Amino acid sequence: MHFKKTLFQGGSKNIILVVLFVVLLLFMFVEARYFWGYQNTSRILRESLSSVLIALLLFSFFGKRFVAGYLGLIFAVAFLYGIIGRTYGLPDQNAIVAFLYTDSHEAMEYFLRVPPSVYLEYFVFVLLFTLSCYLLFKIKLDFFKNRWVKGGLFCLLVMFSSSTVVRYALSGHEVRFRDIRLTEITLPAYIYDGFAKITEDDKERSILNREVSWKLSEKEEGPQCDLCVLVMGESVRSDFMGAYGAPWDNTLWMSSVPGKLFMNAISSANATAPSLSVSLYSYHPDGRSPFGDNVISLAKKAGYFTGWYSNQGRTSEHDSPISQVASYADEAVFIRESLPKSIDGYSDFDLVDFVDRAASRKGKVFLVVHLVGSHPSACLRTKGKYDEFFASKELSCYIKSIRNTDQLLKEISQVLARHASGRSWGLMYTSDHAVNLVEGLDGWAVSHGVGYQDAYKVPLFVTGSKYKKHQFVSSQRSARFLTYMIGDWLGVKAVGKIGSVNCDWFSDVVCEDQNKVRMGYGEFIPIESLKSYSLRDFIKEHPEYSVTEINNK
Repeated sequence: MHFKKTLFQGGSKNIILVVLFVVLLLFMFVEARYFWGYQNTSRILRESLSSVLIALLLFSFFGKRFVAGYLGLIFAVAFLYGIIGRTYGLPDQNAIVAFLYTDSHEAMEYFLRVPPSVYLEYFVFVLLFTLSCYLLFKIKLDFFKNRWVKGGLFCLLVMFSSSTVVRYALSGHEVRFRDIRLTEITLPAYIYDGFAKITEDDKERSILNREVSWKLSEKEEGPQCDLCVLVMGESVRSDFMGAYGAPWDNTLWMSSVPGKLFMNAISSANATAPSLSVSLYSYHPDGRSPFGDNVISLAKKAGYFTGWYSNQGRTSEHDSPISQVASYADEAVFIRESLPKSIDGYSDFDLVDFVDRAASRKGKVFLVVHLVGSHPSACLRTKGKYDEFFASKELSCYIKSIRNTDQLLKEISQVLARHASGRSWGLMYTSDHAVNLVEGLDGWAVSHGVGYQDAYKVPLFVTGSKYKKHQFVSSQRSARFLTYMIGDWLGVKAVGKIGSVNCDWFSDVVCEDQNKVRMGYGEFIPIESLKSYSLRDFIKEHPEYSVTEINNK
């Protein structure tokens, strides 16, 4: 009887308002999780429902004022972090670094670049919080103080929050307190983990350590370029390029312009993060250079204005060593957070305008352009288009994606030549890593892989106003020393904490220790210890695949 009495207390109008209150709470908690950087939709809904149950349980035990405090805390944390969370994601070390190392000027520029839709979300979030608090003190909620209702709410909360714990326990995995899927537990854990990673025992490797220890001396011959651009491609294996002997003309520009084509260049690792966390830093035998000694800090110390323009994200915790390099630049732009997203997504060609603007600056300029390039799936990069068919649609799109990058390099070189104004200009192109050939359900494709030399064989090409003919360098070059090579390009000999590396990088001479690669974050091993499966091997093994020209495909 008491159960029914409390349920219908205030009449049907109160019941409607209670339902509305619960719905508003749910939407508010969902929006809060988007502000905290959550991406998984099912998890957002599950944890938001858990927060609604927590709010109702708090009322049943402590009353409305305690619930108001709980809602206020959720609102405050989401409101303050939302502008970062919608860009950087969950509060990992990337987000913490952005918070710690963004000055007022950069913050203002960042706010101006935030899409209007985010500010609309803020308005909706504030409205949801205001209406929830208004209804909280207007409606009667005594029904939730019933002991049977409390028990039911608690059982639902356990059911929503413990699915991961149960799954881990049944499979024999270690169960931790943070595996309880409650944001009230997991969010502080993310923050703790983020700080733990940036205050690790190895202080030189901490991303809170901004010390730059480069020692530079000017080279007698001076720089090859005053206006210099490093274009970092993505997932490009050299044997799929016409310039390296592939049976298709997808690098007409690179194959013909004056410059140096390095025929035996290899990446540091087989994936972006473990590769560039080595290639963009000073040399360290284990790949653990201090974050302060990077290619951008080197160029700045050499007197160059520096810019970083990327078509890749920086929200993943695995991108941290890469986004750290960008944080040292005078100007850093990640177009996925700077440009409104079109229906076709973001294009590498969108980066040309940023290069054009930066190249117009006076004095010495060094820019890094980070492409999405040929990242699998290649047909997503080419919108399903290709010019010749080979083996499968995906491989055909991969060939096309390289052709698109060749055209992009041509456009960037034209921008540099136009803005040179008496300065020498230079363009260096390579790729973060290569890929393996794999056979899937939809036919042949390329994929990140291990175990084969070909996942490390990347293009390396240098051109500029000082080059008069097209030349080839057959000696092996390793991206483990790319930053030192760039130092020579900029006219300085760089010495890091480990020391320097003696090599005449741009001549066809043998240099020491140029054959080491690593799988993921493992130890460096000789590339010769891996098997090889080149495009030539593939064609020999599959004579049924021939190149078919496609018009307007």
